[in-house]
Amino acid sequence: MVDPIVICGGVGVPELAHRFRLSGFCTEPGERPWVIEAQGMRKIKETVQEFPRAFYIYGSEKFHDRLAYRLLPAPYGEIKLPSYFVWKGPSAQPIIVVGPGRCGSSTMARRLILAGVHMGERFVPGDEKNPKGYWEDIEFAELTKNWKTSWITNKEWADRFLSLCRIRAEKGIPWGWKDARISLVIEHVVQLFPKAIYIRCRRPPSQTIVSVQQTYGWSASGSKAFVMSREAKLTRFTPWPTIDVWIENPLHDRRGWD
Repeated sequence: MVDPIVICGGVGVPELAHRFRLSGFCTEPGERPWVIEAQGMRKIKETVQEFPRAFYIYGSEKFHDRLAYRLLPAPYGEIKLPSYFVWKGPSAQPIIVVGPGRCGSSTMARRLILAGVHMGERFVPGDEKNPKGYWEDIEFAELTKNWKTSWITNKEWADRFLSLCRIRAEKGIPWGWKDARISLVIEHVVQLFPKAIYIRCRRPPSQTIVSVQQTYGWSASGSKAFVMSREAKLTRFTPWPTIDVWIENPLHDRRGWD
């Protein structure tokens, strides 16, 4: 049995859970991805005891809700929603993990895989920079890399991108992907999938900048410019509402997710 995705909190729980069901999640445990709702402090506590490795998404009218911080095992997702929120959108939309890089997105992608989400069949292999693995669909990663280096045109990128998406959608199960370079093409991805479920991985900027500096050997100023430019683009183009996941230390903040 795969671990569930748990939608909890006080705002938007039924609507967000329904959004996951539209994307193919079941409501009963098994080998397929499944989602459950947990409203109220007692129910949340019971669910955390029963499913300590699950991925929790907390709906609230404000970020950094103290109740979520006290009750939920980190890292968990937060989604800021108004009390009148109703999610509207087509079914079978992907789950897209976004972030500037060196922000814990590999941990989040692995969490979704453990929940049964199809995140790819071939992944970028791990190395000394990320020994646990990147969990990055190699076909999406290579496509974005080729576009960045101008080896393919915008039209060629769009045609190949949509072809990859169709192949995955035809499997009939919840699907998505993670690509560290997605910020480079985020405006195009959002145009094609405005109603997808976006999970934005966040880490204290100082930690992300130091990680980029150590990983690529760049200067502090260059690393900061790299991170902040990508974050700014994600902030500008990623559609609302987005699930935010704060990951303080990607190497240790996994709760047995490996």
